[in-house]
Amino acid sequence: MNMLKGNGMNSVLRSGLLAVVAFLLAATVQAPALAAKPVPSLDIVPADAAFYSVMLRNQEQLDAIVNSKAFAKLKALPYVQMGLGLYQIQAVSSDSPIGKFEAARRDPEVKKSLAFLADLFSAEIFVYGGPGFNQAIELMQGVYGDVLFGGPFMAGISGEARGARMEEIQGRAFVRALVDRVDLIKFPELVIGFKVKDQALAKEQLDQLDLNLKLVLTQAPPLLNNRLKWMTVSGHSYLTFTLDGAMAPWDPGVVEKIRSLAATPDDGDKLIEHLKKTTLVISLGLRDDYLLLAISPSTDVLARLGNGTPLRSLPELAAVAKFADKRICSVSYLSKTLNQHFSQTKGGIDNLLRTVKTLLPSLPVPDKLREEIAKDAADVAADLKTLIPEVGATSSIGFLTDSGLESYAYDWSEHPELDSSKPLDLLKHIGGNPIAVLVGRSKVSPEGYDLLVKWVGIGYRYVEEYGLPQLKAKERAEFDKVFAQVKPLLGRLDKATRTLLIPGLADGQGGLVIDAKLTSLQFIKALPPTEQPLPMIEPAIVVGVRDAAKLKQAFAEYYSVADDFVEVLKGIEKSEVPKNFKIPRPRAYSLRQGTAYGYPLPAEWGVDTRVLPNAGLSEKVAVLSLSGKHTLRLLSETEPKIAGVPLPTDRPLAAVGGLDFAAFVDALTPWVELALDKGTVQLSPQDAKMARQHAKAVLEVLKVYRGTVSETYVEDKVTLTHSRTEFHDIEE
Repeated sequence: MNMLKGNGMNSVLRSGLLAVVAFLLAATVQAPALAAKPVPSLDIVPADAAFYSVMLRNQEQLDAIVNSKAFAKLKALPYVQMGLGLYQIQAVSSDSPIGKFEAARRDPEVKKSLAFLADLFSAEIFVYGGPGFNQAIELMQGVYGDVLFGGPFMAGISGEARGARMEEIQGRAFVRALVDRVDLIKFPELVIGFKVKDQALAKEQLDQLDLNLKLVLTQAPPLLNNRLKWMTVSGHSYLTFTLDGAMAPWDPGVVEKIRSLAATPDDGDKLIEHLKKTTLVISLGLRDDYLLLAISPSTDVLARLGNGTPLRSLPELAAVAKFADKRICSVSYLSKTLNQHFSQTKGGIDNLLRTVKTLLPSLPVPDKLREEIAKDAADVAADLKTLIPEVGATSSIGFLTDSGLESYAYDWSEHPELDSSKPLDLLKHIGGNPIAVLVGRSKVSPEGYDLLVKWVGIGYRYVEEYGLPQLKAKERAEFDKVFAQVKPLLGRLDKATRTLLIPGLADGQGGLVIDAKLTSLQFIKALPPTEQPLPMIEPAIVVGVRDAAKLKQAFAEYYSVADDFVEVLKGIEKSEVPKNFKIPRPRAYSLRQGTAYGYPLPAEWGVDTRVLPNAGLSEKVAVLSLSGKHTLRLLSETEPKIAGVPLPTDRPLAAVGGLDFAAFVDALTPWVELALDKGTVQLSPQDAKMARQHAKAVLEVLKVYRGTVSETYVEDKVTLTHSRTEFHDIEE
């Protein structure tokens, strides 16, 4: 019994020991994974960053380039080898600049500095902008607007512009704009971080920099005394250099000029006092395994690093964890606040409306007109706000793949015009494998057209009430006569657009296609023919069609209205429109896929007849192109590809873009060869051959970049763009 108890206790102990060992082993195994958290700088940059960008795996990417066959091919070119040989010859001469450079490069201290620089750029480099950038952009935009528009305009209305030069008017606007925004005047926080492997070498280089700068400052003006010093911030030492506005040479003439340009001398003094107190601190130091360079109003930006909520915690950067198993090479982030400053927002409309209301009392117009302008301006602002979506933050992440790069861009702004509810079947009408393509679908609604018609009508009302009465009686009679004939035509245009064109194009798909399959030995007869066919870049527009019959009716009506309008012009007194002039109709070409309508170019232009500006129409697609064959390809359904990559036509997407760069280089190659044939005539056969050899090699290396394909779609109210870029090394 006791033995059983003892064995039971031993079993428990063994189990407990095994559990402890297992826990320790698990912790040991997991520790490297935790330490290898992707993009470490995301843990030290604060969540209130205005922007952030990081580059990683820099040495890995550089090595991939340097060790590639393409790089070796470029390096082996005769001209490159000649240059390297000349460099080596100069390097052995101690009197030549290159020789002196090589001698300096062999110096042990210089070697250390070069090794330090290589270390800085090898792994991770990040740039972080603090919240002060929001204020800085707001300040710049406000001052720019006042100087460009508000200053001259207000000066003209108030009478200040009389006898004043434009430079003085804008100078006054500049100073007053600064006074109005004096609280925004400060240097924004900028931090650049370099991840270093050899921290001892970095510390040694910082000490050497400190010594060198102090030697330089011994010869500097006294006002720079004690400006360079070491400071401890959050337990880390930084070499800091502090400047402030009081150090500037505030010449009495400059002070008086600022006071005279301000609205009042006190405003000028307020601005000067603020500028004198403005500080700039440049800091450089080590924070763990990062060398940090900070340019900011104080060292507070350094104290905030690693404290509080980190940038990594934001939902906009959740993709970093999602793709933690990838070879991440770049991450970027732009805050909602900063993005709003770069975008047109509803707040901007309100500011414009306030400006109009401020200017109205000064306008020399009747009170009735002033009241109408105020009311219509408020209505315009309300209408414009309905067209402006909310702006959000953006972010992106990129990573290396076995054959290139892959990236995801996230946009938290509203994009109500995007429609990703259905597949982009218009991709089947891009001609199969073009050089470049961009196809998307937007939501079609008549609201935007209704607003346009509404405000055109309001604009004409102002012309009718306040412009026409200023005309002489004869001019007014002529205008009324013509407008009485034009007004019904405008009504017909409106009806055709509203009931025919918009419903006909309600599919919402549209795209741009660029190809280069049209070739000729002589595109223009005035030029001599070439020995080999040369391709021409062929741009085209493709549009999805919902109702081809209505689209045909719309354009038939547009032609009819245009004919009637020409007749109205002919009836105007002293009209210069010939009596026998008629708007030419396009020539119709019947195709298996539909119909093409083209305008052949005049024969006297001497252009190849295959160049034919035309429009094509089938039951599903409308096309505008420069050649009949291109239209034929676009109207036909084909399996779409870019750079050999199939484009998706089986899942909902808002947009797809692609570039076949290798195909573009192929289209460019015959033109380069032609230029070489013409440009090397004066060279010796050997030099001409070498020039062609170099051009061929460069073109081949350019094709290492095969192309890029991107897909845009909406997921959980976030607009995503997924891009893939292919790089293939040369074969030989």
